[in-house]
Amino acid sequence: MKSTLPHIILLFFLFISLNLFGQKAYIEGQVTDAVKDIPIDFVTIYVEGSTYAVESNESGNFAITVPANEPFNLIFSRIGYQEVTQARPKMESGSRIRFDISLVPQDSDLEVIVTE
Repeated sequence: MKSTLPHIILLFFLFISLNLFGQKAYIEGQVTDAVKDIPIDFVTIYVEGSTYAVESNESGNFAITVPANEPFNLIFSRIGYQEVTQARPKMESGSRIRFDISLVPQDSDLEVIVTE
């Protein structure tokens, strides 16, 4: 009995650690321009208050890992477009969904200066 107790304790902590690290869900989708209906590249997509972040590729596609079993805010940001915060309900651990979004172009106050 004495030699099995350490093994039982080890297994207990192993199962706890697997459960804690497995609490993730996945979102994939595409970001497009709301006016021109074309893909937008280099959009930063991140979960507010976390280290989960990705960038859309040249086709506007992205795939991001998000926390499971808790609601979160997914933020889409790129220069030249209005930032969008999308409140997402909690997702089950291991689940995957598709989420496509369109960003609205933002008027710029920058002036263009041409030098010769």
